[in-house]
Amino acid sequence: MSVELIDLSKSYRDAEHSREVLCGVNATIADNEFLAIRGRSGSGKTTLLNLIAGLDTPDSGIVRIDGLSLQKMSENEKAAYRRENIGFIFQFFNLLPTLKIIENVSLPAELAKVRQDEAEARARSLLESVGLADRANDYPDKLSGGEQQRVAIARALIQSPKIILADEPTGNLDSVMGAQVMELLIEMSRARRHILVLVTHSHQIASKADRVLMIKDCLLVDDPGLEGQLSDDPP
Repeated sequence: MSVELIDLSKSYRDAEHSREVLCGVNATIADNEFLAIRGRSGSGKTTLLNLIAGLDTPDSGIVRIDGLSLQKMSENEKAAYRRENIGFIFQFFNLLPTLKIIENVSLPAELAKVRQDEAEARARSLLESVGLADRANDYPDKLSGGEQQRVAIARALIQSPKIILADEPTGNLDSVMGAQVMELLIEMSRARRHILVLVTHSHQIASKADRVLMIKDCLLVDDPGLEGQLSDDPP
């Protein structure tokens, strides 16, 4: 599995003006690679994740997954691609408050037509892996922020995706809990040989990645020497 970004450009129209967020982006993400993406707020980091997921369409360029171009897929084919290949982890957990923890984790598998008993068996195994087997029948509001993010990791892995897309997954946690969640996410991604693409402002988190790319002036730059120039990023 590999991800190729070929000459990607994307802009958005704001009132009467067009704002370019990505221009001529090129990168290849290798199998089992942990890639961190940094940049100022509004620089296009989340847009790039959405393009990789097929949730957004580039103005020009190609997103190629294992040799297949997303731009040649229908919307139904893109949805199937996401179900089979992508796990999402967000800053604000996005757990459904009316579902128990085990139901939150098993939901993506059930939506993919996996039998309920098999989906729940997978969910229980993953909850054990993230240290929350005893909370399976609780509701999200009974869990701490760190526990909810561990549930979100389990949910992202339920379909054994080839690619994990994580958008500021520790941004809503304190530094201690954030470090614990990151260690768990990296460990589980490595063990399962997922590609992990993670958006972060944190120098500390980025330092754990195999490679760091920076979005600067709508370009994607593979140069660790630029870190110090992003002065509004927290340390």
